[in-house]
Amino acid sequence: NFDTCEGFPWVPPTFWEALGESFVRQDGSTVGADALRGKTLGLYFSAHWCPPCRGFTPKLKEFYAEYKAKDPDFEIIFCSGDREEAAMQSYFKEDHGDYLALPYEKRKEKEALSDMFNVEGIPTFVVVGPDGKVVNANARGKVAAGAAAVLEAGWAPPAVGDLAEGADCAGTDINECPSVVVMCEGSDAAAQASIKRALEPLAKKYIAEGQATEEDPKYIFFIAAGGGPVEQLKRLTKKDAGDKVESSGGKPVVLLFDIPDNGGFYVSDATEVTTENLQRFLNSKEDGKETRLQLGR
Repeated sequence: NFDTCEGFPWVPPTFWEALGESFVRQDGSTVGADALRGKTLGLYFSAHWCPPCRGFTPKLKEFYAEYKAKDPDFEIIFCSGDREEAAMQSYFKEDHGDYLALPYEKRKEKEALSDMFNVEGIPTFVVVGPDGKVVNANARGKVAAGAAAVLEAGWAPPAVGDLAEGADCAGTDINECPSVVVMCEGSDAAAQASIKRALEPLAKKYIAEGQATEEDPKYIFFIAAGGGPVEQLKRLTKKDAGDKVESSGGKPVVLLFDIPDNGGFYVSDATEVTTENLQRFLNSKEDGKETRLQLGR
């Protein structure tokens, strides 16, 4: 209130404050926040009117049934973006798994959670640890990988992403963060595994540095062995770097995409993908010694 200064200075709510104290089941019964303490939570931002949501929800329902049977200390909360309560209730009861939902009337809480996790589109699936801290801000790929994969590797996003599975990694994505991509379609499985091992130390280093300052990593890292947006990236780099990519003779090519910098990108001259060569390439770019190229059609 600007007249009385009530609530000033404004302090953002904690995760648990934003989440609230009451949640509903499909049968209309409610549970309190105490039932969620000590559990890993998946927040599912979705709505019936959203076609991609209607495609993902059955997969999440199937995943939940399998995963919950193995890990009872896990729960999902549906955070509805439906425009009417009747639509939300119908969608929740008919299409979702046997998990919880934020009551529809808690619009302020839902918006606070959306803001807290920077939800800009749906479906979005965020995984939060028992301490209220984000484990994975974009965990849809984990659901797609299946319950067995999550039980083995956990919810944290992989340090090195696979472009065939999506353009997101380490809580951000190639459109928002400078990204090192190794094109290696012509390499065999053993060589691709070696490339991934070379990327991992740097990926983990930049993830840790970002976590220390509560920021996104300075760089994220991907392996591109075919599929996903790989062909699109090739088309976008063809004008300025097509010859270099095509003349590689099937050998790996290291590129740094800086899409936030108006679609800039860089190509490494290194003939071998090693951790040392990758770090040298990034240092050279930061020193202004690499040629900036421009993505284009």
